[in-house]
Amino acid sequence: MDAYGDLITLNEQDRSLWDQQQIREGCKLVIQTLRTQRFVSFTLQAAIASVYADPPIVRLNQAMAIAMLHGPEAGLGTIKQLLAEGELNNYHLIHATKADLCRRLQQFAAARMAYQQALSLTQQGPEQRFLQRRLAELPI
Repeated sequence: MDAYGDLITLNEQDRSLWDQQQIREGCKLVIQTLRTQRFVSFTLQAAIASVYADPPIVRLNQAMAIAMLHGPEAGLGTIKQLLAEGELNNYHLIHATKADLCRRLQQFAAARMAYQQALSLTQQGPEQRFLQRRLAELPI
């Protein structure tokens, strides 16, 4: 996130600013806290972040890697397969990813629908603002 609390896409981030020590420490603390079985809201948030290791989520991440390597059409094929399987249909990031790939392919109607679907599935302010900006940037 930037200084205003808005999302910064991965390709716009300066990864040299990521504090690897804090990342390691955070992972260690999540594991320790989960072992105590005394949960607070932050424990839940950290555990939710671990969902990114779940196989369908890994496949979603792979779809973006495929798109970066072979182009948006190749990544979109993987996204469509995942949506057909249904496990991630209520996951806002699959729709946001689909929207981004459709936008890159100038499939603006499909991008608009996917951004709207992603917006309907997220409750997080920064994600909502990001998706609304992307939606507003689409040609009419």
